Amino acid sequence: MSDANVFFIETILEHHGLLHYFSEINTNPSLIDKEGRLRILPYHDLETSPRCFNPCPPNMCKGVIIERIRESVSAVGRKRFIYVGDGKGDFCPSLKLEEGDHVMPKEDYPTM
Repeated sequence: MSDANVFFIETILEHHGLLHYFSEINTNPSLIDKEGRLRILPYHDLETSPRCFNPCPPNMCKGVIIERIRESVSAVGRKRFIYVGDGKGDFCPSLKLEEGDHVMPKEDYPTM
């Protein structure tokens, strides 16, 4: 889960031979337009997506994504979440963690 974009993330993972280790990537969609420019679209539809009330960017609430992932794996049994973050967009998903989960924030990173 990242507020970057799919082109950036998949390019890096492919370069390092790591893409096949991921079952899903939750990030902003992107495309190369007719002029060869990278266009980045919002992850959530800005008009119809439910907004959270934590300091999330309008294009992506990572807390909503954590809730969806937790629901999808709950049928498989209890899964432990380890959340690694580096800024204020990571506050909301850290609030969605439960007992036994872990959050690993980047030290000395500006949060507000």
